[in-house]
Amino acid sequence: MRFAVILLCAGRGKRLKERVDKAFVKIGGSPLFLYSYRVFKNIKDIDQIIIVARKKFFPLINFYVKEKNVNVVCGGRERKDSVYQGLKFVREDIEYLIIHDGARPFIDTELIRKVMEAVKSYPAVTLGIKVKDALKKVKRSITVKTVEREDLYYIQTPQAFKKSLIMKAYKLLGNLAVYDDTQIVEMMGEKVKVIDGSPLNIKITYPQDLTLAQYILKAKNE
Repeated sequence: MRFAVILLCAGRGKRLKERVDKAFVKIGGSPLFLYSYRVFKNIKDIDQIIIVARKKFFPLINFYVKEKNVNVVCGGRERKDSVYQGLKFVREDIEYLIIHDGARPFIDTELIRKVMEAVKSYPAVTLGIKVKDALKKVKRSITVKTVEREDLYYIQTPQAFKKSLIMKAYKLLGNLAVYDDTQIVEMMGEKVKVIDGSPLNIKITYPQDLTLAQYILKAKNE
């Protein structure tokens, strides 16, 4: 079974309020994308890694990444555009595709392996965490109603797909606005398998997320 990974690093991260794109903000002396990249590159069944970023960051990526099975390609205006650009470089012999946010530095081998195994039985797979807090719909800072949380999940990456399916989905529906890549598959009537993710698999979006990431990294190192 041949897998490829698209590692999305083209997001500018305006909400993070840093001078560089968020996948290249450093924690522990290394850019965020490098943490997940190192995990993926050490998994035997992953035959290709595609890093999608803005061209100005290519020299920085090439400084850290020396492996021959890596393609560094230019991202698009939005996340879905960057995925589409990455899809163009997936090798013909690849059977399954993994898509991961470069700003999620704390993925681990065990979770990736679970996603890789599940996608052999399901056309699309994602990590997710069951919602445990009370949920409210709010307008203008006033609660409108309480939302039933029983069947709600926070969705994470990596997400995995049969290559033929995600290629077809983006060809037919890639112009639509979506929240994540499993949504575009759902629009085609396909089922998506949800696997329990990890509370540590955070996405760096706001300054406080960066602070939390520093604490997580320190705890891991200890």
